[in-house]
Amino acid sequence: TTIKSKTNFFAGAATGAVCASSGSPVSETTARRTSQSCRRTRSIMTNLGDTIAASADRDKTAKILAPMPKKPTIATVAREAGVAVSTVSRFLNGRYVSQEVRARLAEVIATLGYERSWTARNLSLGRRGSIGVVVDSSEDPWFVHVLAGIEEELLTRDASLMLSSLELRGQYDPARVFEWIRGHRVDGLIVVKSQRRERSLLRAAVDAGLPTIAVAPDEALTHVPVLRCRNYEAGRDVGRYLAGLGHRH
Repeated sequence: TTIKSKTNFFAGAATGAVCASSGSPVSETTARRTSQSCRRTRSIMTNLGDTIAASADRDKTAKILAPMPKKPTIATVAREAGVAVSTVSRFLNGRYVSQEVRARLAEVIATLGYERSWTARNLSLGRRGSIGVVVDSSEDPWFVHVLAGIEEELLTRDASLMLSSLELRGQYDPARVFEWIRGHRVDGLIVVKSQRRERSLLRAAVDAGLPTIAVAPDEALTHVPVLRCRNYEAGRDVGRYLAGLGHRH
């Protein structure tokens, strides 16, 4: 549309210039002939503009409709490297492959620009590829550091995280987490600073066979692994150590 409007502007300007050239007083016959000439010129230039615009539209449409090049698959890699698909799979999953084959596969993958499908990989392993992280409020400065540590570890395991704040809208709402558990939408659950009110949530996760861990819970838990800082014991040990060095103040 832009090309067509610009082209029509060009056609109009050119037509106006041609017609303006006959602006001096002339005879009726000459004027009639000039008028006819102007109309023919305007028609020709307008048709030219439409033709150019249509051609540009066809080129644009052809580019849009042009088939996208197919992405190389694991079968493509195996064929180019002269190995079995299972060998490529072992290489991609970090299992044993001879040094010679490993080097050849690395070269073929780089040449083809192959990128593995994490969705297909997770499906083959029966995984979702993500870990659920639950906290009362994600605005807690202490939790931000915990979250950074979780992310760093997940990067080494080709996994991502799904975050749920139980008090996101100012009131307690664990519905989303229960949906994760019932729908098996995550491979595991990390519940940070769990309280008494999270008992039903933790119980549902355990009953669903979902690997779950509680970080710094506010109460003693026996049915899930617990990760907590032993601050009081650490303070006591530091005090004893300093006292042993002769410090009294």
